[in-house]
Amino acid sequence: MNFLRIALTAWLVQLTVASAAVDPKFEKYITDLLSPSQTCAVVNDKNYCWMQPSVCATSRCEDTITNYVYINSRDANGRTCSSAGSDREDCNRQEREALDFYRTKLKAINQQKHEEGRREAAKERQREQQEWDQAHPTGPVVARAVMPFVPGAMVCPDLQTVDLMSNWMQQNSTEALEDKLFKGQASMMRRPLPPVATYLTKSGCVLVPSGEPLTVLSWNGPYPVIEVPLSNNRKVRGTTYPNMFVRAPATTK
Repeated sequence: MNFLRIALTAWLVQLTVASAAVDPKFEKYITDLLSPSQTCAVVNDKNYCWMQPSVCATSRCEDTITNYVYINSRDANGRTCSSAGSDREDCNRQEREALDFYRTKLKAINQQKHEEGRREAAKERQREQQEWDQAHPTGPVVARAVMPFVPGAMVCPDLQTVDLMSNWMQQNSTEALEDKLFKGQASMMRRPLPPVATYLTKSGCVLVPSGEPLTVLSWNGPYPVIEVPLSNNRKVRGTTYPNMFVRAPATTK
């Protein structure tokens, strides 16, 4: 539907331009004037030229065209329109025809640029959406271990608790390693930490082992809303770090 509308608009513009009885030399001059690779160009849908040669440095395009036609046109009697005895009515008609041709061409360029900009913006939005969908999957995923002291995905009621529990598990892992190195002597110099399972339960968190299933229900900004199935047929919801899970592998029927 959009393609048909664009094609019809272009055809009507071409028909209108062709119907204008403008002198061929003025038609070429105006066409060149509106070409970015030639003399002038249209900026922000306004009739101003930007400088290539100095003729378009500060003047309006319409003034430039009017001056060109005035200098280079002749009336019905062959007199140059810049001469004192020229037929001003005939010369003014040529100026009007040239300006009408210019305005029609300008409208066509602006419509084309608008459609091109709209299509490019739509492509950019589609690309951004695809990148977002790729980085923010929903549906079935599986937990994965990305920290040596957290063997899976830490799912907690909020992100602050995820941070707290990750730091706590790192501390727990560090103390366990110290006890192993010093044959249990290190624990005698500090207060022992509670078991991991107890601390997880009190914090409302679930540690999902690497490879176990999760479900991403939605995204709250950069963080996922996770649903975890439990062994007693219950489900808990929370959040976790986006790197603590990956898309579930596709199943073959």
